[in-house]
Amino acid sequence: MCLTAWGVGVVLAIILYYLIPIQAIHTMQIKSVAPFSNNADLAQSNSLHRVAKLFVHNISVGFLIGIGGFMTAGSLSIIILAYNGFIASSTIINAVLAHKNGAYLINHLLWHGVFEMSALIWLGAVGLTGFYAWKQFIQSRPVILNDYFSIKKIFLPVVLLVIAAIIEGR
Repeated sequence: MCLTAWGVGVVLAIILYYLIPIQAIHTMQIKSVAPFSNNADLAQSNSLHRVAKLFVHNISVGFLIGIGGFMTAGSLSIIILAYNGFIASSTIINAVLAHKNGAYLINHLLWHGVFEMSALIWLGAVGLTGFYAWKQFIQSRPVILNDYFSIKKIFLPVVLLVIAAIIEGR
């Protein structure tokens, strides 16, 4: 379901690309959607500082997807993942329209994106378990949070977000 939501965002970005006249796209200012990428202070800071800032941003989004999704019976997870897919696809489309080469896409988007998106989709799956917890609550059955949240379920996504931040911050 999480991958489907992300895919919906991708499809929406592609559809929007075909709906906007090509001249309008070429006149748009292409900006990076990476957090802090346009921040001059961060660009001049050391690598460790960039990695820490990127990790804090990524883990905040991840916990919003996981915990926020859990609290909203999974709906927030779906919305954020669809938005993330839309933004990622729009960034790739804009980079291609700006005649960026394949090395640019790999170095700036895809290389860290594999780890980041895997972690966010994993945390989205944790957020979707909120649907079942709310269902138990509504049916007046006991809800045991350990069945839904555990260190084992969030450890690997956090590690993947650390790896993504290291790659993106270099």
